[in-house]
Amino acid sequence: MWHFIAAAYWVFVAAGAKKDLDAAVDWIYRQVCTCHSDIEELGRILGGNARSASILGSCSEEANNKKI
Repeated sequence: MWHFIAAAYWVFVAAGAKKDLDAAVDWIYRQVCTCHSDIEELGRILGGNARSASILGSCSEEANNKKI
């Protein structure tokens, strides 16, 4: 599926519509992928701050330890 999406993207780029396409993709991404902002809001409600979000925002314990 991603091959089809990538091919469509390059067709738009070749047609000179890259700027419009990028704006559309940015808008769609904000509408569909809200998980990051949802988690930030939940963390704020539960008493988190920027430091705790930075430390706990990694995918592994090793990365968390490096930030500390």
